[in-house]
Amino acid sequence: MSDRGHIELERRVDSIVVGERHRCDPGDLMPLVESLERVGLLQPVTITPDGYLICGFRRLEAAKKLGWDTLRVWVRSGIS
Repeated sequence: MSDRGHIELERRVDSIVVGERHRCDPGDLMPLVESLERVGLLQPVTITPDGYLICGFRRLEAAKKLGWDTLRVWVRSGIS
């Protein structure tokens, strides 16, 4: 675990579970998709140890649009 309270690792995109969310529509992802193509993922999405998405819904959806198999994630415990 890092000194920031999380573990950073690669995770299969299709293994990340998107539960009930306040925001269901990711909106226009094209600017984000283009940014990910150009500079890559600057901030990993955050998930629980059992793979539930905490934050980064739009980044996850953009990665899916790009056909990425894996994504850098921060795994944090103690968050629901």
